[in-house]
Amino acid sequence: MRPWAVLLLVAVTILIGFGIGYFWRGREDDRLREEMGEVKSSMGVQVETLRDEMKSLRAELEDAERRFQEEQATRKILEEEMAKARVWK
Repeated sequence: MRPWAVLLLVAVTILIGFGIGYFWRGREDDRLREEMGEVKSSMGVQVETLRDEMKSLRAELEDAERRFQEEQATRKILEEEMAKARVWK
């Protein structure tokens, strides 16, 4: 084979290799972008679910704190009544 034909064959082979690599990488990028979009949308749903749960827990905690304060006030009143009753004995 003549030297110029060998160089031409090598150059064409290299160009074909780069073309296949470029095409393959482009497909991989598209697949990764699609997967990233799916993950982001999934995370968005999970974040919204967690926010809703936090709101629910916060409301329950506020209700529990309110009931605790009411029970403390009731206990204080009862302790004062018991102290008055002891004084009368």
